[in-house]
Amino acid sequence: FTYVCHPDMIKFGGSDEDYYREIKSLCEVALEYETPLEINFLGIRSGRNYPREFFWQIVGEVGAPVTFGMDAHTKEDAGDLLSLAKASDLVKRFDLKYIGMPKLVPLI
Repeated sequence: FTYVCHPDMIKFGGSDEDYYREIKSLCEVALEYETPLEINFLGIRSGRNYPREFFWQIVGEVGAPVTFGMDAHTKEDAGDLLSLAKASDLVKRFDLKYIGMPKLVPLI
């Protein structure tokens, strides 16, 4: 995969301890395979329940790679500097390993 979109949108009904364990496992696999996890701008832009800070805290602890996704549904969304600033703040606060543009993986 090139990267994992909306990784913090996972529907989870267990305890925080179970969530932590499972997300840590996801992050370890993302790190092992060098597959970035996306901070999605649509969630920021529209005030949705993602990005979820607890998720990104775990990502920072593990050191999994991170990229940004604009999720641009309109031309105005493509220049969303406010969401870029908020996503950049997440990177700083949780010491995330932001890689910039992910390496494209061909479908061969």
